[in-house]
Amino acid sequence: MVASLDNCRKNIRLAKGTDILFIEGAFLESERATAREAGDLAKKSGARHMQLFHFSPRYRNRAADLEREAREAFETGMPFGNGWKTG
Repeated sequence: MVASLDNCRKNIRLAKGTDILFIEGAFLESERATAREAGDLAKKSGARHMQLFHFSPRYRNRAADLEREAREAFETGMPFGNGWKTG
């Protein structure tokens, strides 16, 4: 969902104040568009809850790892690993 800083800002505005944000978190942080970014976006948008979906098939047996990475960012507001600032 987040491919650029501008898209990130738009997505945060779009999700602002949602009760539950269903958000893609297909990969772990070490790879690309990540579960951590999804959690951070949910946090910054003020979503009350977050639910990941659309995991990469390579994580068939690692859904808990993806969820943990996203929850960590959602609960603590950890910044994106790639250094983007969303202001």
